Amino acid sequence: MYKPGTHYTAEVGRTFRRAVGARTLSKSEARVVLTLEENHQTTVTRQEIIRILGKSLKAADHVIEALRTKGWLERVSWGKYELISFDKGSTFPSFDKKTLKF
Repeated sequence: MYKPGTHYTAEVGRTFRRAVGARTLSKSEARVVLTLEENHQTTVTRQEIIRILGKSLKAADHVIEALRTKGWLERVSWGKYELISFDKGSTFPSFDKKTLKF
């Protein structure tokens, strides 16, 4: 059972987020999702995410994995992902930061 304030391993955290449907976003994750939503884009490539973030391949892969774990992206093929938009998600999204500045 989950107890607030208790430290868990990353795998337990991912399993818990999936179970409760958490869809919170970091600044980088929010930048990707909001850019895709604003452009009415339903699919995105790995290279497009690198361009949106303006960061390294490794950083982009980390964001992609986080978005997949949180239920925001679904892999269509290698390097290509489908956005699971606001209205299709299990809960309305919330953000980690009170203000988002890009």
